[in-house]
Amino acid sequence: MNEFREKEINNIIRLRRVVMTLLLLVNFSIIFFFCYNFHVVYTERKLYHINFLSYILPTILYLQAVLAVPFGLLLFFTYRRTATFITILRQLDSDSLLLYHQYVQVIGRFWAGIAPYIFQTRHIIIPTLLSQKNIPYTDIMDVSFSRSRPYKAPTTYSMNIRTFENKKHSVTFYQYAQAQFAMHTLMNKQPGIPVVNNMNII
Repeated sequence: MNEFREKEINNIIRLRRVVMTLLLLVNFSIIFFFCYNFHVVYTERKLYHINFLSYILPTILYLQAVLAVPFGLLLFFTYRRTATFITILRQLDSDSLLLYHQYVQVIGRFWAGIAPYIFQTRHIIIPTLLSQKNIPYTDIMDVSFSRSRPYKAPTTYSMNIRTFENKKHSVTFYQYAQAQFAMHTLMNKQPGIPVVNNMNII
């Protein structure tokens, strides 16, 4: 199973590189588009008495500064989210790793991704944007599953966890198999947890 763990981590790292590369390409494509159009205007107006670089540099630098905010945040969130998930994978014990391996086989996928939940020995882990939530099974009051079919949008499934401290945690995913796997695993991990099924999962 350690080979599976390392393979999964390497695939997550590759996924991160692909996403970050695409974000950088989009950023530089926007810059190139503006540079090209500035060059067209520069040529058509025959502004040869002005250095082209000095002509476009202030605007391009300002544009890049504006783009740096959203793209910088996206790059940061991408790195942080994948790094958090990699840390979770490295800390899984053998039984939890086997359960995660079963999850991967059940959902069927073409590429590695961030799982919406991971079942540990004593708690369920919910990866968030910047960190993770650890919810002990003994703290769970009940769990409900629901299905939503927005107009002209993919069907989504939600797992809503309510604890005895009256805290609510919601997880959304897009595969029926993910909801089915979560329900069956919760029933096995903590048979006494009331599970409300609003999706007719068998």
